[in-house]
Amino acid sequence: MEDKKKQRFLFSKHPIFYPILAAVAAGTYPIIFYFSNNFTLANTWGHLRFFTFFYIVVPSVVFVLAVKISQAKIFSKWQKYVLPLLNLFTFFFLNGVVCLYAHQEKISSASSSFSNHFDPFSL
Repeated sequence: MEDKKKQRFLFSKHPIFYPILAAVAAGTYPIIFYFSNNFTLANTWGHLRFFTFFYIVVPSVVFVLAVKISQAKIFSKWQKYVLPLLNLFTFFFLNGVVCLYAHQEKISSASSSFSNHFDPFSL
């Protein structure tokens, strides 16, 4: 039991732990938001794989690369700001994309069903 606790603690000391954690934190909420508001439009495993790849895996790779690049001597002054700023930017960007896309889908699907049932010129 001690070995598992020690392994878990050692992983949190690994240099890529915090960039991956920040990327997962930035991408999890947009996925949950999209699926909770558009479950009828996105209820397949393909959608889940797509969103997981673009909202968890891609930001994780970008965050790890950004942290590695910021460790260069040229960028050492800004190294402590890279992860928080990248996390905030990614979170708000992904939320903006998801919210706009989710809102657009709801409006277009609502307007198409409305136009199929109501025609003001047929009176």
